[in-house]
Amino acid sequence: MKQSRFVRQSTADTITVNGYSERGIINAFVFSCMQNVQIAKEWIAFLLENQVSAENINNISMYVEQSLSDFGDPDLMIKFKNSSNGNESLIFVEAKVKTWSKTKWKNCQKEFDKFEKKQSSNLIQQLGLKIELVNHLGDAQSEKGYLIMDEKIRCDKNIENKKRKTGNSPIIKAILNIFSSIKDFYYVAIVPNYSGKEKINSDIISQIQFITWEKLKDFAECKKLTLVQETFKYNNPNNDDKGQIY
Repeated sequence: MKQSRFVRQSTADTITVNGYSERGIINAFVFSCMQNVQIAKEWIAFLLENQVSAENINNISMYVEQSLSDFGDPDLMIKFKNSSNGNESLIFVEAKVKTWSKTKWKNCQKEFDKFEKKQSSNLIQQLGLKIELVNHLGDAQSEKGYLIMDEKIRCDKNIENKKRKTGNSPIIKAILNIFSSIKDFYYVAIVPNYSGKEKINSDIISQIQFITWEKLKDFAECKKLTLVQETFKYNNPNNDDKGQIY
């Protein structure tokens, strides 16, 4: 994951904040949601492709880069209450951009092949870990504090005896307690494209909601989210097909 880089240019009365790569754009959306609760509701509904309508989304909390110890640091977690059924809900969001390194996103099939080869930095594996954690939350909260991982998820060769730990951090324990109250979990991947998804027969893939950066950009333009729009521009200064994001 690329580190965020913010460049601040100031005059007597203005500050320009530029966010780098996927983290910069995610942060721009979070800042925009902080300024307008209705935008936050609409963005969450958009991420879920209207599985939950904006009018039913309430009591929103967002967690940026929250550590889950051996289960990774999701780019964003969004907790909310679905007033249509009273359920507490939580979205895990992981994002991947089109960079020019060897780890760049290509398409769903190629990324799934990486996952099958147990490449631990893979986005599908990152969300797979969250699915596994949720499915075995009781084990993670027990005195032993670890899960015996499914072979398909346990990608890291340095994890001994198929164990992944949640650790003893009071912050992580508090998050796990929040998870206990959640009825509906969602898993969202923001990617340059998801071609090939329909050909993959996988329980993990079937649980992931894929959304493209282009659609996210369209949402920002439709809602006139200036900070998000400027962040997209910053990551594609030449306005061509060789931008950082997609």
